[in-house]
Amino acid sequence: MSFCCNKRKEETSHIFVRDMVVETDIGVYAEEHGRKQRVSFTVTAEICIPRSVHDDLQETVSYDMIVQHVLKNTQGPHINLLETLAENIARDCLAEKRVKKITVRAEKLDIYAFAVPGVEIVRVKSR
Repeated sequence: MSFCCNKRKEETSHIFVRDMVVETDIGVYAEEHGRKQRVSFTVTAEICIPRSVHDDLQETVSYDMIVQHVLKNTQGPHINLLETLAENIARDCLAEKRVKKITVRAEKLDIYAFAVPGVEIVRVKSR
């Protein structure tokens, strides 16, 4: 498989969804099981697009793709680790044809009153 941006007629762009907050069943500790927690996501996709875009969604990637992958992965069964959730979102986004690199930042908003813990991962589509 080759990257789409290796073609001379394509450029790299970034699309993102920032500060998307969803409630999901996550956590490794017993007190976290059976209750939803607010998690904030910021996801940035590096994509390949034609050099001359003609105002056509088919020539790019919609940020709704990111929203749908976050929703799909946060509405399923309980997940222990935030890292696992971020990996699952990254995997699904990288499966999209034009996405070549993905950054997923996930933050648990309700753990501490004084800080926001989280994880950020960067994954690149293998050639």
